[in-house]
Amino acid sequence: MPKIITPSEFVDLMRPGLRVFIQGCTAEPPTLLEALSEAPDASRGVEYLGVPLPGYNRFDPAGLHPEARMTTFFMTPQLRRSAALDRIRFIPLHYSGIYRYLREMPDLDMLLVQAAAGDRDGVCSFGLTSEHAPGALESARTVVVEMNAAVPFTHCVPPLALERIDYIIESDRAPPEFPSPELDEQARALGRHAASVIHDGDTLQIGIGRLQSAAMKALGNHRDLGFHSGLISDETLGLVEAGVLTGARKNRDPGVIVTGAVFGSAPLHQFATDPSVHLHGVGYTHDVPTIASIERFVSINACMQVDLFGQVIADHIDGRQISAPGGFSDFQRGARLSEGGRSIVLMTATSADGSTSNIIPCLPHASVITGVRADTDFIVTEYGVADLRHKDVDQKAEALTAVAAPEFREPLARSWRERR
Repeated sequence: MPKIITPSEFVDLMRPGLRVFIQGCTAEPPTLLEALSEAPDASRGVEYLGVPLPGYNRFDPAGLHPEARMTTFFMTPQLRRSAALDRIRFIPLHYSGIYRYLREMPDLDMLLVQAAAGDRDGVCSFGLTSEHAPGALESARTVVVEMNAAVPFTHCVPPLALERIDYIIESDRAPPEFPSPELDEQARALGRHAASVIHDGDTLQIGIGRLQSAAMKALGNHRDLGFHSGLISDETLGLVEAGVLTGARKNRDPGVIVTGAVFGSAPLHQFATDPSVHLHGVGYTHDVPTIASIERFVSINACMQVDLFGQVIADHIDGRQISAPGGFSDFQRGARLSEGGRSIVLMTATSADGSTSNIIPCLPHASVITGVRADTDFIVTEYGVADLRHKDVDQKAEALTAVAAPEFREPLARSWRERR
């Protein structure tokens, strides 16, 4: 049976040389992180690992002590100071690759994770995020869980076995809520175009962000959509309440919403306890063969830029690591292999101030491809849909130019003619 300890007793478990994985997303353990912040010397010589979500997980373990280090699989603004001090090691893996990395680690000393309080016949719940924790659970020598009485007890596959936990720190802290983003007419127009290439009975994967939210909100007239994704949001709940998202036509997990994380408001947190919602680890949600086996699987993600070859830039641009490859390629490749599947990439046609086009002639210097051209089916902007399927290189360039902002179409066409 696990031992219940205090935050100060948890800090006493730390020592130089440990490798410690901190679960991110909506399962970040705030009480444990506060305890580490209040005792910075405990992090001397510790290597932390994590998959922090940019804009939401703001903790920097490498900043706790001059001799602390962090291996991260996502870059966030909060890690940049430590990165400049050479305390950050960034590994650009797909989400599925991160899961395998953690599961197979021979020297992972400790897992820190927040979970729902209580157990049911020896089975606990990861609460609002499963994600990478089941993988880390397989390799970690010591498991420390912040058992939060305010976190909903969700149906997790696999569950968190009580016997696998070594130490419990109890808390009662309302989990943070993440309201839906405000949408302007540009986003709504883009959402309507995205909805035009989604069909009744499709199974959706959706990333997080304003454009993805717009796409979901434009699906009110669809029927029998399914869901298999890395996260669910308030938009997911809205489609369930509207009778749009039923999962009735899913050939795999029919009637079940498959997700890895719950990301939204208190009503969504409560909905996540419904038997129709299953929280899986990344080993299932992002597994390409699993995704490929789902008929009419549609991946919906966003990017920063795309060139006229159809190469997508979503995480690294102009020499700067903005986020990480994440699940982009896992879902895009799975959609490509799915019977009747499609990949949709959302993007505003210009920069925020309208001064530059996000559809560009060729890949910028010191930028990295996230989505390869052979896997990208649709690029959607507020000006329309570029269907890139089965097109030659000139036809792809023409289709992409047609959904650029009007003032940039002729310069793009001219650039392509010169390049050809």
